[in-house]
Amino acid sequence: MKTHKDLDVWKEAMTLVKGIYKLTAEFPKEEKCCSV
Repeated sequence: MKTHKDLDVWKEAMTLVKGIYKLTAEFPKEEKCCSV
């Protein structure tokens, strides 16, 4: 293992984050103001 990015859990988390970003990108503008 070289870095934390080599961990399977890191890779799965990044896949999840990308999915969330893709989903929230489709939200109407007025619903994005309070999302994290």
